[in-house]
Amino acid sequence: MLRNRLQETELGLATLAVILFVTLPAVADATSYCAEQRELGWSFYCDPPKRPRPQPPSAPEIPAPTAIDPLEEVAQMRQRLDRARATALLDPRNDDKVAEYVALQNESVDRAGTFSDTWRRVLWTRPELDYTLKRPVGNLAKNTWLDARREAQKEAAASLGERYGVIFVYSSTCPYCQAYSPVLRHWADANGVHVLPVTVDGAMLPEWPDSQLDDGQVAKMGLAGKPVPATVLFDSETNQVVPIAFGAISADELGERVLLQTRVEVGDDY
Repeated sequence: MLRNRLQETELGLATLAVILFVTLPAVADATSYCAEQRELGWSFYCDPPKRPRPQPPSAPEIPAPTAIDPLEEVAQMRQRLDRARATALLDPRNDDKVAEYVALQNESVDRAGTFSDTWRRVLWTRPELDYTLKRPVGNLAKNTWLDARREAQKEAAASLGERYGVIFVYSSTCPYCQAYSPVLRHWADANGVHVLPVTVDGAMLPEWPDSQLDDGQVAKMGLAGKPVPATVLFDSETNQVVPIAFGAISADELGERVLLQTRVEVGDDY
């Protein structure tokens, strides 16, 4: 009995020795990370190093859908419509082909109608985009604009003498000169404008009995070879000739051109 117990004890000690032999390196490895901190004392507590957490695998990137070029899409719509029309024309007794073309045509008309409706609603809510506020088209607003425009024309004509001189070059045998001469005379008298008439053929029109004979003035103004009648302004500040009209025009058009050439910068009226 005693011998058996001794054998069991020896067996247990041997097993324990094997276990310690196996685990001691692991313990040494486990404590090696804080060997330096152990020198501070046995009561010193050190945390084991934190291992980075494994990151979950990233989801595969899904490519964004390719946007269709609007120009290409519209071109395809037109191509379908043209093809359907051509197909229907080549087989006009085929109800299905004609119906297909009519359906595509109706779709195009609907799109155009929706676009037109949206267009006008945008202009109602965004006045900075509405060109008709600058140049009205409705009767009430247009008449008001025309009244203001005529007043501006009169003011421009009345103040011409402050800077400009009006020169009228004509030929007594020119039918357009004969038709335009009384129009210019009436416009000048109505607006108090002084006109310097110059005859290129030496004969005078009845409306301009005090005309000057062309003695090189026309060439100096750069009008030699230009058609008559010619109405130009001479700018006393720049010494430049400003053409108003070559040919016969109405009094309203004459007043409008004088206004534009003397008071409106290029591009401001559009």
